[in-house]
Amino acid sequence: METQENINQEQKSLIKRAIEGVLMLLGVADLVNYQKVINNTLFFLFILFIGIFQIGHNLMGERLNRSISTRKQEVKEARWEYMTIKSDLMFRSKQSEIAKLLTPRGINELVVPPQTIITKKGEY
Repeated sequence: METQENINQEQKSLIKRAIEGVLMLLGVADLVNYQKVINNTLFFLFILFIGIFQIGHNLMGERLNRSISTRKQEVKEARWEYMTIKSDLMFRSKQSEIAKLLTPRGINELVVPPQTIITKKGEY
């Protein structure tokens, strides 16, 4: 039992020396001591969790912005394609263009205007 307690005590002193060494390297050893670090461990972990959450949130937002940007570009290209096809259809459906396409098949435009049929009420 004593050896286990000695090992635990040695590990605690090693951790304490490591923390104090880091504090001395940072130049804050006289402002912060080992006991303050141990007492505020949960606070440090909370701040670390918030930082990781913030980084993840920012990355997700950037990914979403990139996705929106690519979708906007795709919609823009599809709109231009739609306008091109619509313009081509409007051009090809003009009467003069249809007449040009049907003339080689022997179908010509009417030269005389259509006749109107007038019926009296009750004749039909």
